[in-house]
Amino acid sequence: MFRLVHKRLAVNRELESLKQEFNQCSLPIEFVHRTVVACVDEIMQRGLNHPFILKNPYPPSVVAALVTLMLDPERRDLFSLKCTRIDTVAGVMLAVLKNLREAIVPLEIQDELTSGKSVWLRNMLI
Repeated sequence: MFRLVHKRLAVNRELESLKQEFNQCSLPIEFVHRTVVACVDEIMQRGLNHPFILKNPYPPSVVAALVTLMLDPERRDLFSLKCTRIDTVAGVMLAVLKNLREAIVPLEIQDELTSGKSVWLRNMLI
């Protein structure tokens, strides 16, 4: 019993360290692009009828572990989005987009959009 509890605590500590490590890093744009395309393809195949797919809760420690696994070139082939819950696939996509090195929308355009000065630009994006 003691070994089981000790082993479970070790796994929880490892997941927490992965989660902290993932939240502190920024991901390369090529990896983000590849991951987002794979997640969108999977969501289009089996998640379009799922209500509130991007708002459903997903376990952050699982998402951090999946992204860490996807970043490892030796173990990347062991992972498949097809075997993952669709909520978690959406969570992976959102987490990867949050950890980009560069902003998707340049800061100058973000300032124009948020300041409300450029109505034509906001209408173009809607």
